[in-house]
Amino acid sequence: MLFLVGMVFFSAYLLLDHLDISAWKQKRLQHTVNTVKTARNSLLAYAVTYLDNAQHQGEVFGYLPCPDRNGDGIADLNCGKAGKTAIGLLPYRTLGLPTLFDASGYCLWYAVSGKFKNNPKTRPLNWDTRSDLEIVDASDPDDPSGGAAAVIIAPGPISKQRKLQPNFCQAKNVDIATYLESWHESSKSFTPGMLGEANNDIISWITPRDIFRGLLNRTDFSAFINLGFSLVGEAIRDKAGVFAANADYSLPANPNPVLDKYSFAHNFYANWRDQMRYLACPASSPGCYQLNGKSCNALLLFGGLPDKTTQGSWPRQISQTQSRHFFEAALPLLKGTFITSLDETYPSARYDATSWSKDVAYCLQW
Repeated sequence: MLFLVGMVFFSAYLLLDHLDISAWKQKRLQHTVNTVKTARNSLLAYAVTYLDNAQHQGEVFGYLPCPDRNGDGIADLNCGKAGKTAIGLLPYRTLGLPTLFDASGYCLWYAVSGKFKNNPKTRPLNWDTRSDLEIVDASDPDDPSGGAAAVIIAPGPISKQRKLQPNFCQAKNVDIATYLESWHESSKSFTPGMLGEANNDIISWITPRDIFRGLLNRTDFSAFINLGFSLVGEAIRDKAGVFAANADYSLPANPNPVLDKYSFAHNFYANWRDQMRYLACPASSPGCYQLNGKSCNALLLFGGLPDKTTQGSWPRQISQTQSRHFFEAALPLLKGTFITSLDETYPSARYDATSWSKDVAYCLQW
């Protein structure tokens, strides 16, 4: 009888001990998840408010900071070659955060796509920009092939690799594999991990669409688009004698002959020119376009987001480069069929959450 009573108490002890361990593990996991989420939200806010910083005036929205490579919490001023992924520690001070540790006492790591890092920058950066970072075996219903603009990584407890001591926040001259099992250098990809497995990294990521969804929610983002679009139109009008579009009406890659290299209009042109087309009347037929009662010598067109009923979702696929992938109402003009007007004309048009796919025309007169 005493033996049976002892077994009951021992079994109860093991059960309670198991429950305590499970609760402890769950608490640690939740701490790490919350910490990673804090970092993700701060990085997303950085991209969505990039142009609000006085140091970034004249630029465009959407850029992310370089990683921290020396452990001071500040983003490096330059992080490698243009267009190349950069990886290091989370620049928590640059983001206005306290030092962030996961439940095992390790600093958070951070990777940023070469398409979205702020130095050196690449062009274009707009709502169709796709990342060169991939999340393996992860399904994203909003953007199945757009990649990750940034990834935040909590290294987790020591596993099969030889991690250094906790609280050691140093990325310089450190073998990344010493900390991260989820990172694959050759393919520039991450595989989400799980506690208790060889890959125990807990990761979260920001997609290009996350960034531009946040921007579309800004009440002044329409003003940003309209301002950049109109300044490009005015610059083209002023240089009409020397400006010529490509054969498909797209804008030339180099804006320097028309725009000041260091102006906001120059940066807007360099980043958003894929969404614009330019049509000019022949010299023998000035004012050949009629737009809301005005005679126009040329039109500058801006295509919005893809119309979900005809074009699908966004970012657009890399293969979608033709005018039919960008325009709906203005498409007859670009196909060589003359139309006299468009429904939306800047500056009377106003972008909002329900009309981002509409085409906008700017009338150029001289």
